[in-house]
Parts: sequence; C-alpha cells; structure tokens
Amino acid sequence: MVTEKVKESDVITSFYLKAADGAEIADFIPGQYVSLQFNIDGENYTHIRQYSLADAPGKDYYRISVKREDGNKAPDGIVSNYLHNQVEEGDTLQVSAPAGDFILHSDRLNPVVLISGGGFREDKIHFEFFGPMGSLAK
Repeated sequence: MVTEKVKESDVITSFYLKAADGAEIADFIPGQYVSLQFNIDGENYTHIRQYSLADAPGKDYYRISVKREDGNKAPDGIVSNYLHNQVEEGDTLQVSAPAGDFILHSDRLNPVVLISGGGFREDKIHFEFFGPMGSLAK
C-alpha cells in the first residue's frame, strides 16, 4: 500500500510502500529492487516495472523514486505517468519481494567507486549503509 507520496522535483516522485495487511516487509540489501505489476485501465497488457529501493534497509517501508517520462524523444512512459498522475496515498500496488544482485559486499575491503547515471539515490543509499560500517575509504 502507498503510505506516502512525495514530489521530490518536477519529474521525480517518491512512493513509500508498506504491506496492506500490516505484515512485516522482507529485508533487503542496498542495490536491490522490487518489481511492480500494473493493470491500467485502457491498456491491453499488464505492465511490470522494476524500481531500485531508494532508502536504507531496516525500515518498515520500501521507498521507490520514479522519474516521470514525458515523451520528449519517445512515447510517454505509461507506468511512470500512471504512478505520478493516478496513484495516491492509500492505493494498493502489487509489489514483489526485493531481488537483484547489484550489491556491495560489506565483508570485502576492495575500494569502490560509485558512479550515477541520472540520479544519486542508489549511490547515496550504498554510502549511507556502508559508511557507518567503516568499509568505505574516507
């Protein structure tokens, strides 16, 4: 269930998600994502999209931050526009358990370089998670 919807900028909105039945959510490792499934009125197909988890683990919610695709050089993003324009706090979404293996390993001491290609959220989450553990260079 969407418990909070926060407009971060003109094109980015964050959605805070909790289990609709109040159950505890599965833990995750920074770098993982969730899949969301949508059956949008007027669309012939089911849409599934993956969104990186955009907050540190250990909280009672998942946060995803979604960029609205306005279709400047391509068609409008069906799902991103649906999320931005139609989904509101209290709405229920179909969300998978966290998945993905693009993660940092806290037991390794190798140097790490974080590069972002359009946003800082995932890199910032990796830093917030591993920084206090002392595994990032200062």
